[in-house]
Amino acid sequence: MKLKSKSLYMLLISLFLTSHISVVVAQEEESEAMALTAANFDLVAATNDVVYIDSVVHMMDQSPLSPFSEYKKILFDGSVTETYKLKDRGTCARIGLKDKEYSAEWVVVDSVLYLSDVSFLYAVGKKKVIPKMVNGKMTIDLIDCVISDKNYKMLEVLTDTKFIGKKLLVYSNVPVSRFGLMPAVWVNGIINIKRVINPLQETLEEWEKVPYRQLTFKSGRLIDVENVK
Repeated sequence: MKLKSKSLYMLLISLFLTSHISVVVAQEEESEAMALTAANFDLVAATNDVVYIDSVVHMMDQSPLSPFSEYKKILFDGSVTETYKLKDRGTCARIGLKDKEYSAEWVVVDSVLYLSDVSFLYAVGKKKVIPKMVNGKMTIDLIDCVISDKNYKMLEVLTDTKFIGKKLLVYSNVPVSRFGLMPAVWVNGIINIKRVINPLQETLEEWEKVPYRQLTFKSGRLIDVENVK
């Protein structure tokens, strides 16, 4: 029995998507088993959060919000699924969903760690890109994704900490919420970071040789920094 061209097309698309998802899942399972090194930092890091230090943006191996059990769900609306964990290592494009639907941005000012802002992943301007399948074809929806006052209040409730306004001086490229910064006084222990790749100035191979840094915090204050090759 011959398949109609439309049915054959749909079958091929389904097979492609199934195999692609399987490869992505396999890569993620492999990365979860790897030990953290300077070369694989972007693969092993378990969050899309970033931290700004001296105006330079760094990846983090874990979210400072992770001590709170509800941190993954606090701004989650269910529109992005585990299927779309994609990443471009050569440009360090943060287009994947690692631990939660939103990304938290952090900044270190005078040796103190602050939550500076949050943003939804898959955001384009003030719209959020939602990938989905419709009649066997990949398409996207654009929905409003402005972080609301309610969202910021939810973060204050989650951390039991208030935003303190915009009294601190930070670099112009650091995103700061309209409520200012939140001191991360709950953070204790080690967070590993590595600056993001600059594709205009270095290759992936060169970036892999750059050491990552091990930051030690006590009640949100940075008390030690160690370079790890």
